[in-house]
Amino acid sequence: VVKLLVDSRKPMLLKAEDFKRLVKEGRLHDSMRRPSVSWLGVPLISNGEMVGLMAVHSHEEGIEYTERDVFV
Repeated sequence: VVKLLVDSRKPMLLKAEDFKRLVKEGRLHDSMRRPSVSWLGVPLISNGEMVGLMAVHSHEEGIEYTERDVFV
């Protein structure tokens, strides 16, 4: 998932169904023992260069990140 974020350089908000779709499309390996219910990653950009990223995820049903969280 991190590679997808690094390649896009844009915030990513993924739900369980997004993980399944990405695996089916071959863009993500199904290697997670316990898939995330919700995953949010944002690139850290300084002077036009990506210097890192911040990511959080939830494994609990009912605890999901939203578009609002992307901008916090």
